[in-house]
Amino acid sequence: MALVPKYLDDGNIGPQLTLLRSNSKKIVPSFLYWILQSNFIKQQIISNDAGSAMNFFGLERTSRFKLILPTLKEQQKITSVLSNVDSLILSYDGIIKFTTKLKKGMMQQLFVQGIGCRKFKIIKWFFGKKIKIPKTWNIFSIHDSHIKIIDGDRGNEYPKVNDFSTSDYCLFLSAKNVTIGGFVFDTCSFISQQKDKKLRKGKLSRGDIIITTRGTVGNIAYFDESVPYDAIRINSGMAILRNFNELIAQKFLYYLLKSPIVVKQLQFLTYGSVQSQLTIALIDSLKIILPSTIEEQHRIISKLDTINSQISDLKFKKNILENIKKGLMQKLLTGQIRVEINETN
Repeated sequence: MALVPKYLDDGNIGPQLTLLRSNSKKIVPSFLYWILQSNFIKQQIISNDAGSAMNFFGLERTSRFKLILPTLKEQQKITSVLSNVDSLILSYDGIIKFTTKLKKGMMQQLFVQGIGCRKFKIIKWFFGKKIKIPKTWNIFSIHDSHIKIIDGDRGNEYPKVNDFSTSDYCLFLSAKNVTIGGFVFDTCSFISQQKDKKLRKGKLSRGDIIITTRGTVGNIAYFDESVPYDAIRINSGMAILRNFNELIAQKFLYYLLKSPIVVKQLQFLTYGSVQSQLTIALIDSLKIILPSTIEEQHRIISKLDTINSQISDLKFKKNILENIKKGLMQKLLTGQIRVEINETN
């Protein structure tokens, strides 16, 4: 659903679209736009569409919508209130995008130049490119860094469709759970404790890092204390990075794997024309640049934690505004709350 902008003088619509043009003596166009998005209309669509083989809503069915219409002045006031909230939400969107872009630039700099470093050296990097890094920093492969790569179980006991449920002992990760932004638990599948015991490998320990290796390759998630599940297993399209190196802070490794210097390597190493794939050997070959001290690593972690906290706070506030908007739409567009009209205007 979209409101046609005033500057658009001419245009056509496709066969799967319906154009609604309001009678300006009865309804404000922007008010019609808002009311068509309300739960009041959505319930009518669901009711009228029951039993339909296709989700198709044509002109004849649209014309049967029942609308609740206040006076034109009240419509204009309601539209103004909702538009102001919408504009505020859009402003948060812009700030979130800017801060996320700033974070990407920070990661590009922090993992190559560090914080406050003055002495540098030139090294040969991936693709034969030369880069400048702090003099005390060094390059290692994942293989040489005492980081173990653990594959998921692919044996005869690998869970089948009937083994999954919506709640049980062990969360069995799917591609929906490991996204570009980390863990998402909107949709979860679980296996029983009995089934979990039959699987040989692929179970997470706190502090593990997960990477997707098939389909959407290179999504990274961190199994820290904030994750609400204790028993978790990866599926066959993922791998676990388990750090045994005391000179590498686990969270630093997580941020490093999400940084541009590693992401570009993953994009280059990924293969497969039909389905993208990444092998354990290829992950093992990844090059990482490491500060010489844990203290340096923690300073970088602190910088990134701060900007991540800012982004999370912005998203939280945006979510609050979206909920306020939904509540206002429900109450203003059905007359549960009336707006004050200045009759002198």
